[in-house]
Amino acid sequence: MPVAALSQSSSGSHALTSVRKPPVRAMADITKASQNAIDFPPGRAEPQRLLNAREVAARLGVSERWVRDHTTRRSPKIVGVKLGTLMRYRCADVDEFMERLTTSRSSFQRQFGG
Repeated sequence: MPVAALSQSSSGSHALTSVRKPPVRAMADITKASQNAIDFPPGRAEPQRLLNAREVAARLGVSERWVRDHTTRRSPKIVGVKLGTLMRYRCADVDEFMERLTTSRSSFQRQFGG
């Protein structure tokens, strides 16, 4: 429903303009919308937020370019999720990549008591 408002122009004359107010949602509408929210099945956790290349780079201590390079190789070292033109990363995939980098003590160290 338009509401009239009085505005003054630079010449000093007053003009009546109509201003449209945004509709006010009733509490029943808000309650109905919250009831339509997606409920996840029991036993399944909510999906985690995906990381972008900058966030992965900060976690790994490398550049964004390094992350993108290791994602787009023929045999990628970091698994990414392609969303249209965007590349995103799951926290679990980044953690798995870190686990693969973890090395055990080498045989050289065991042989010489290191």
